[in-house]
Amino acid sequence: MKYIDTLLQDVSVEWKPLGEVATIYGWFTGKSKTDFENGNAFFISYKNIFDNIEIDFNKLEKVKIYPI
Repeated sequence: MKYIDTLLQDVSVEWKPLGEVATIYGWFTGKSKTDFENGNAFFISYKNIFDNIEIDFNKLEKVKIYPI
């Protein structure tokens, strides 16, 4: 038995895959390189989510991809 299973063996919780209870998005899902070329696209950083109980829209970061 895994350690996590030992810790949770007496917990009565209905376990579901994350995809059943949330929508999961990857980094910049649905965006292309041209969406970020001029540095006018904003994104929510992991730190913004981690440091705040809700998203701080005053701390959005800009993304700019430079041509290769």
